[in-house]
Amino acid sequence: YPSFGKPHDGLGFAPELMRHSHGSTAIDGVLFYSDGLWPEEFRDNIFVGNVMTSRVNRDRLVYHGSSPEAVELDDFVKTEDPWFRPVDLQLGPDGAFYIADFYNRIIGHYEVPLNHPGRDRERGRLWRVVHQGQPAHPAALPSDRDGLVAELAPPSLPRRMLAMNAIEDRFGKAALPAVQKALAAPANDWQSVHALWLAWGVGSDQFLSHLKATAASESRLLRVHAQRIAKADLEQMRASAGQPSFTPAPPSTREGAVQRVAVDGLGGEDALERRCAAEAMGAWPLQPNVRRLLASLAEVPGDDTHLRYVVRKAVRGHLSAAPLFKALLAAN
Repeated sequence: YPSFGKPHDGLGFAPELMRHSHGSTAIDGVLFYSDGLWPEEFRDNIFVGNVMTSRVNRDRLVYHGSSPEAVELDDFVKTEDPWFRPVDLQLGPDGAFYIADFYNRIIGHYEVPLNHPGRDRERGRLWRVVHQGQPAHPAALPSDRDGLVAELAPPSLPRRMLAMNAIEDRFGKAALPAVQKALAAPANDWQSVHALWLAWGVGSDQFLSHLKATAASESRLLRVHAQRIAKADLEQMRASAGQPSFTPAPPSTREGAVQRVAVDGLGGEDALERRCAAEAMGAWPLQPNVRRLLASLAEVPGDDTHLRYVVRKAVRGHLSAAPLFKALLAAN
């Protein structure tokens, strides 16, 4: 993520996850495959549209702790048609891969005048890509509350997100009985994750107990999302706190309980859990957390560049709070 002329801020830019360019600087429409219909070789794949080379490129993510690295694979779409311009890629709730093709002879903004007759202002193409032999998901989601809650469990992330948003938009707090049921006896971890986000989003009275249980779960996915929800909750509470305190709140309060979830997550066994916990701690700086973050920073493996960056960013966030910085100076 290099900058064009901006001075270095001491922290640096976010670590790279990709060190190749697929032969172009015109990369767009990034898509991460998040469904279960296609074979294993497409799992953890990233697809990108390349309008200059008229291809859809493909990479596989491999992880070093919490840090992803994009490994270049053979292109997903190749064509000799130079007008093929894949400007956007989307994974549909039906499980198909959709490509928006600008399909134009001219794509430059500056090299060719805007009124050039070669510019096509009327046509484009949409491609629907499916895997032969694999059934598609149903075209539409159910409209009833319980049917939508059931849709929080399939492997298709687009379907789960659409279902989660529909539950909150259409039913709000009236969805809580079904959401609480899913949290008590989830079909799988995906349903647990979305149900917890819904419990937070619609204001469940039992949200805090669910968050604590999720943060202590044996499931890595649940613990990671517990930290992400803790971050969102701390950001929301801090925004409404007026002049926030930089000392931990009592554990009997919601602020104190969520702050504790983040602190405990920083000592978790999984690197991504620790990374998300550091982000949560950065959402509400607390004086005791500076030493915790610095101790965690000292233990980051050399190849986990994203964890190191996020912990350092959290430290910077703490030291950027003037009252907290003054208190640290006074204490030392």
